[in-house]
Amino acid sequence: MKKDEGGTYALFLYLEEGITEEVGSLGTLRFPRGVHVYAGSARSGLEPRLSRHARAVKKVHWHVDRLTMRSECQVVGAVTFGPGGPDECGIVSLLASLPW
Repeated sequence: MKKDEGGTYALFLYLEEGITEEVGSLGTLRFPRGVHVYAGSARSGLEPRLSRHARAVKKVHWHVDRLTMRSECQVVGAVTFGPGGPDECGIVSLLASLPW
């Protein structure tokens, strides 16, 4: 995949302990300890977007930034889909269909 190629992604986060965080119109949510997945898209490049998510110091731009900036949160991996792949809702549906 080219550095500047857009697409969608599933970002895997690990919370070392449960946290409470404000999430826009959803209000205050409790995120328990464990693995969480954020589905997103990056039209202008997957690599730069994923690198940004992995940085702890950044300006809050997306709701997920509030999690990835916390010391309790580690970005542990990502699965990417290039052009023509599923959109964010498709990624969520795919993950929800797995036999966890």
